[in-house]
Amino acid sequence: GLQPSPDFLARLATWDWPGHVRELKNALEHAVSVTPGPLLLPAHLPAPMRATKDSAAPARRLDSALAAW
Repeated sequence: GLQPSPDFLARLATWDWPGHVRELKNALEHAVSVTPGPLLLPAHLPAPMRATKDSAAPARRLDSALAAW
């Protein structure tokens, strides 16, 4: 059987899920269909979910906007 990696589970836990259960179902089906082995990794998730979130990005945008102002 397939096993989710800790990083895979962390990505699922931190995703906002704007599509709710349907989006979760689609993400899991996608991951299962593209994984070559027994371990599910974040790389097996749909493209938008693979992108890492940059927690410093909002602060940089604010700093940039304030500097321009």
